[in-house]
Amino acid sequence: MQINYNQKNELELPIKRQLEENIQAIESIFSEWGDLVKKKFVLQRADGNLDIFIFYIDGLTDNEMVERTITRPLLYEWRGSEQKKGDAKAQLEEIFARQTEAVDISKKKTMMETIGCVLNGDTAMFIDGVDTALVLSTKKLPTRSIDSPKKEAGLKGPKD
Repeated sequence: MQINYNQKNELELPIKRQLEENIQAIESIFSEWGDLVKKKFVLQRADGNLDIFIFYIDGLTDNEMVERTITRPLLYEWRGSEQKKGDAKAQLEEIFARQTEAVDISKKKTMMETIGCVLNGDTAMFIDGVDTALVLSTKKLPTRSIDSPKKEAGLKGPKD
């Protein structure tokens, strides 16, 4: 797949309606990355199948949150529900807004915006037949415990 960049070395690639083209673009951009997690789902609906692809970077993303807010609803809660033809994106946005714990959901029109969000720890979702990506906030926030310094022990003062 041909990847084009502009004068500012930014990726010039819109999100396509065909899911396979988006998957090929992501695989060619991240071909050397070992920590990229890619999952493809086929939602079996009452009126036909709906293909969905998500990707995120392991280590930057809270895997438990991805499981709880994206994977579980995709595999279990939406099974068998009906969708209106041509309205897959609207229905998924509504379900995410009502039934999941996802706090931040945004829509991105270009691959550059989407990849920027994924590199910050979010999860991107592509839907077959839709030319925008849904980006869900699944950042893994670093935590540190309060601990005494290993090299310099304080003689006086609080230990907290």
